[in-house]
Amino acid sequence: MDIYALGLSLYEALTGKTAYPRLPPGTAGFSRFIERPRNKEQPSFDSPIVTARPKLLQLLKDMTNIDPSQRINDAAEVERRIGEIIKENLSISDDPVEFDAGDDTFETIIDEPVSVVAPPEVYAEASRRAEASRRKRRRIVASLLAVLLVAPMFLALFWYGRSNSLGYRIVVDVLAIAWLYMLCTIELKTKRLPNVSTLGGLALWLALGFASGGVGGLLAGGKAVGVGLLLMLAPFLLRCLSGGAVKMAVACCAYVGWGRLMPLGILCVVLGVMMGYGVCIDRYWNRATNKAEAKFPVSPILACATLTVIILKWIGWIA
Repeated sequence: MDIYALGLSLYEALTGKTAYPRLPPGTAGFSRFIERPRNKEQPSFDSPIVTARPKLLQLLKDMTNIDPSQRINDAAEVERRIGEIIKENLSISDDPVEFDAGDDTFETIIDEPVSVVAPPEVYAEASRRAEASRRKRRRIVASLLAVLLVAPMFLALFWYGRSNSLGYRIVVDVLAIAWLYMLCTIELKTKRLPNVSTLGGLALWLALGFASGGVGGLLAGGKAVGVGLLLMLAPFLLRCLSGGAVKMAVACCAYVGWGRLMPLGILCVVLGVMMGYGVCIDRYWNRATNKAEAKFPVSPILACATLTVIILKWIGWIA
């Protein structure tokens, strides 16, 4: 056992101070560290907690003597002398003693309270982990509630969709509008489109297409998804679109189906060009230099295009 290091650690644990001054940073600290053994610099035990107890002070000096031949070299000797110091300072018998540590302090073996203050980084890391754990629990609870609330509605829509009645189409369109509004709100606030909303919408529209049109409805939605994915692949690879935008666009294709895919694509192009020019003019006018500021959300374009398709469908301009 390294008795020398144990003595220095014992002093710091009892007093909260170091026996040697703190080393300066960089090369100066390394040079100072090398000079200590050359100069035979003795550690300084000047804390009143130690100087007021001669036996404890002598024990620390014997444990950290700069001359190894004069240093205690037996851990059993250290244990025996610490036991004597404890009995003398606490006036106790050989019976075991229980120490009750407080929240902000701990009792040393000589019954002296020493404050323990963790660095701010420790508190920040603990707070971050606690917040991450709370967010994870909230997501789990929200997912369970969503399943319990949405599953019955989805099953009812799936069953009711077999008739493909007017009421069913109205409910599906209202649900689509609510879904589009939710995605726009999320992206404008968080600048991201979560998978649970985009891929969840894709699965929902494909399932409802199968409910209303059978295998033909599912295949029509699947063809629209395939074509939409191919059209969005190039902008995605060129980093003009994010992965969330591609997933939302594919989900919109699944909703409108194969027959209305061309009007949706034309509207997306027109609205995208209009919004792009508007954003460029705004950035130029305000002299924006940050490239990240030049990006604009894609969800409003897809939402407006899909909503226009819904309106054109209801007024009879497209089938």
